[in-house]
Amino acid sequence: MSDPWDKPPARPARIRSGDPEQEYFSDGITEDIIAALSKYRSLVVIARNPSFSFKGAGDVRQAGLTLGADYLVEGSVRKLGQRVRIAAQLVETDGGRQLWAERYDRDLQDLFALQDEITTTIAARVEPEIGAAERRRTERKAVPALHAWDFFRLGTKHFYKSTAADNLEAQRLLRRAIELDQNLAEAYGYLCYAIILSMIYFNSEPNEEQLNEAIAIGRKAVELDDKDGLLRFMYGRALLAHKEYGEALAELETAVELNPSLALTYCGLGDSLAYEGRISEAIPYFQKAIDLSPQDPLRWAFYSYRALAHIFAREFDLANEWAQRATRVPNAHYWAFAHRVAALGHLQRPEECAKAVSDLLQRKPDFSCSFARKRLFYVKNGNQLELYLEGLRRAGISD
Repeated sequence: MSDPWDKPPARPARIRSGDPEQEYFSDGITEDIIAALSKYRSLVVIARNPSFSFKGAGDVRQAGLTLGADYLVEGSVRKLGQRVRIAAQLVETDGGRQLWAERYDRDLQDLFALQDEITTTIAARVEPEIGAAERRRTERKAVPALHAWDFFRLGTKHFYKSTAADNLEAQRLLRRAIELDQNLAEAYGYLCYAIILSMIYFNSEPNEEQLNEAIAIGRKAVELDDKDGLLRFMYGRALLAHKEYGEALAELETAVELNPSLALTYCGLGDSLAYEGRISEAIPYFQKAIDLSPQDPLRWAFYSYRALAHIFAREFDLANEWAQRATRVPNAHYWAFAHRVAALGHLQRPEECAKAVSDLLQRKPDFSCSFARKRLFYVKNGNQLELYLEGLRRAGISD
């Protein structure tokens, strides 16, 4: 592994309560948040005892300096009868800038279930915010000062922009990170996934050589760190693209066990189950991903893959609804627009179809049924593929 102190320290501390009788509850949430964030292998999380030493303290900057922490999770618990209000926020210790805040109002009927829910939700919201903040911080560095971790962070910045050019730049930066640190597991994981996405979403022609390279890189990531849920997810997606559905599901299930707060994994599980025709099992996983990380940088994919699952289930109204939600996310990929076209084609709504087709072709002028067939190379079920293509044809997409 690379030097962990190149990674951003985060300190989930001080969930406070004004009621001494509820102190055990706030302490329990704090301990569980520390444990949940520790499952994100890209973070260095300060342990319980030093974190608790700042419980109730108000000086964010001093906490950061003393503990060497770049970020602080803090919050409060207030109880009224059988209701509890939990507030949480993520703060950058250098300057005290708030990056994220949320409030949760819940019943106290099942205290342990409530504690689990709040812990998982907060951990899921915090990690993407830290990732975005780190990418902004890395951009401000001079190029000669960049280390492997910096090239990795810059690579992820381009990865999340979801364009063809950014995907290629992400691959270049991630390969550079690996050159500088051949044990940087995270760089291998993202590179594996970027290669897969380049064949599905972007300009690389799907071929066995690239698929095998992606799988080999993903396997290397897991070998370097087999306890990282995100790396398991990415490797699982590469296996799914190679139509190894059983192995893909096994990796994704392991990813959830390793990190139950990782929203992407639930989306991947739902998508994988949909290709197996297990739609009723798939939908709750999509919803779990959405609930865990409603502002996730890849949330358009949560909606888009769910829309595709509804198409496979012939639930075209729902498919149209979720695809439309996906298209409203600023960095949504053209596949979200294609899914809406396919759903509307089956619904036979001419005016909406015409507008949806226009929106799709503005983003991908050469989109056609043959193009879709080639890019959906990972769909094993011929009936699912033909159902999708039939929706496109009915909407007016050429063969």
